[in-house]
Amino acid sequence: MNKFFIVIPTKDKEDTLYWTLQTCLDQDYTNYEIIISDDSTSENTGNMVKKFNNPKIRYFKTTMHLSLAGNLENGINQVTEDGFVIFIGDDDALLQNGLSILNKVLNDTGLYAIGWKLHKYFWPSHVKKSMRNRGMICLDSNYRIFNSKQKLKSVAQTLDYTQLPCIYHGAIHTNIIKQKKRKAKTFIHCLSPDVYTGIVACCETSHYIYSNFPFSITGHSQKSTGTSSYQATPEQKRIWNEYLKSSIPFHPTLEPCPGTAVTVTDAFLKIKQFYPFVPNVDLKDTIYKSYDTYLNMDEPENAKAIKEALIKIATKNNLSPYLEKLFKNIPSDYKVPNPNEHYEKGGYKEDHNELCFDFTGTGIDNVYNFNQFIRKLIPNEIEECSINPIQSNWKKYIYRFFISGIHKIKKKLF
Repeated sequence: MNKFFIVIPTKDKEDTLYWTLQTCLDQDYTNYEIIISDDSTSENTGNMVKKFNNPKIRYFKTTMHLSLAGNLENGINQVTEDGFVIFIGDDDALLQNGLSILNKVLNDTGLYAIGWKLHKYFWPSHVKKSMRNRGMICLDSNYRIFNSKQKLKSVAQTLDYTQLPCIYHGAIHTNIIKQKKRKAKTFIHCLSPDVYTGIVACCETSHYIYSNFPFSITGHSQKSTGTSSYQATPEQKRIWNEYLKSSIPFHPTLEPCPGTAVTVTDAFLKIKQFYPFVPNVDLKDTIYKSYDTYLNMDEPENAKAIKEALIKIATKNNLSPYLEKLFKNIPSDYKVPNPNEHYEKGGYKEDHNELCFDFTGTGIDNVYNFNQFIRKLIPNEIEECSINPIQSNWKKYIYRFFISGIHKIKKKLF
């Protein structure tokens, strides 16, 4: 029976953390601990955690202000036994009874790192009104094994890190963390812990697991670090600027830029000092991927920030002519598409193999209740498979589900 350490770095978000902890305790698996590293400016979080009075929860208050990476590192440093470390945010969730299934997959494969797809929940406090209290449920139920070095080559080319075995919404064995720390005093040396740790895990292993069956839910609330990168409100700008100022600086050839392409590139560049064999990233690819993000960015301030960052990056790396050519090719009548249209319409999305819901008026208004809803809908089954497991009977079930309506399901749940 593997031991799991659920590490939750937090700062002034006791309102969402309360529900996150409820999901972590809603497990039929017993061999795990919850480690909270609290960087809050008040005692509210600590007081809330004490009320749980649960021996599985270990609470640590930081003695000085830390970056997100530093706060996570502080939580990891509290792990004193061998086992698997899972990092989730303070508005995220563990899947109800998910640790039992995760333990079986790890035992069946004998591997030391796993990443997985995510269910998604947008809290009622989300900055975008059209996305508030919406949930996306992934219907896949299989996993596959990747060759770590081959995957690194692919990610270096595509800059798509979503299938890496990241410690954020993934599980990495403490042996991998120890091996990395032999090369440096700390585990994380990058602004983005998820990307960086996923690359480290690939460097330290020959193979890893990627599960299309989600073991957790990513939550998006008003104070989420990822959401704050939109900089749509003064509060988000404050959170984002604080995040940048207090975090590990970007590689000197780069600049902070909304979107993932620059962040992934930064992780590859930073990790080379410890793993020289890591493949190179072509900065033209980085610029082009960020340019594509710019074209699809519906927040004017964010689009402006991307363009300004790209100009600086191109100047630093003698790629200004390349960037200028890209911007000159934008049609004068170009209109930014709605990036959330997929979620706002709701229903079954075959290309993403997920269900999208608007939970307004259903009584589901936090990540814990959303978690319960998922477990009523999706069976706890997973298998090693490389094909889409959704069969015709599943599609019929989905159709019947929509006909019956969410409110009937709600009555059974609550």
